[in-house]
Amino acid sequence: MSDPHAWEDQLATALTDSPFVPLAFEAARWPRPGLRMPPGPDDPTDPDEPVGSVAGAAAETVSVRPLAEADVLRGQPLTGWYILGSVEKRRFLSLRSRTADSVTLRFSGPEVTDGTGQTNRDVPPFSEGDLKEWAEGPEQLPRGFPQALPLLGVDRDMAAAGDAAHGLGLPDLTLTPGRWLRAALRLRPGAPLTLNDAHGPALRLICWRTEYERSSYHLALPRTTGCAVVIRPDLLRLLSERVAAPVVIRDFVVRLRSG
Repeated sequence: MSDPHAWEDQLATALTDSPFVPLAFEAARWPRPGLRMPPGPDDPTDPDEPVGSVAGAAAETVSVRPLAEADVLRGQPLTGWYILGSVEKRRFLSLRSRTADSVTLRFSGPEVTDGTGQTNRDVPPFSEGDLKEWAEGPEQLPRGFPQALPLLGVDRDMAAAGDAAHGLGLPDLTLTPGRWLRAALRLRPGAPLTLNDAHGPALRLICWRTEYERSSYHLALPRTTGCAVVIRPDLLRLLSERVAAPVVIRDFVVRLRSG
């Protein structure tokens, strides 16, 4: 170790990180909703829907549906709330080594369509997000709602979580409320990972871990992790009314092969 003092300072910083973020995610834990699982590496897909592929990876839009057909959440205290968007990462292990052989991600998110009712089908239905957006209120934005716009973001780096981003309790990808969505519904920060309107909690993040890999030699590790943004039922209709162009939910799948 070239600089033990610097290493000790780094370790002390990590140990004294605020527990606020991991505790907020732990409070957002939820049984996995009844969503379609990310497909396996050999599961068939619709041959009419390919979007693109590179060596070792493939990506495609697999479905587009109206906002009114959003999945419904079950379980107290959010029974009847709608799943506005979700992202899930599923690892498939090699039978020989029991290490990740391939990974599939399933993105499902709301988008404002363009004038012809279309969206960009070549990329996941999310913008670049930041965990801090869960602590921000509505912004002053230009009049008129832009078209061909994702309403949610996805935070891939989790920089706002500090060292906690590398803990077991946080998902690899976290959804965030986009600024146009916060403005349209006039949402303000409430409890952690929750946005409120004038009538109370309006938007919440839930997350889950499942399909645990168990061994005598290491802690149980989840092969599937995910999170979703859920919305109060009355606000789903209100969102459609406040956006001039139709809003759709687009499902996008990415498959990654190891190596």
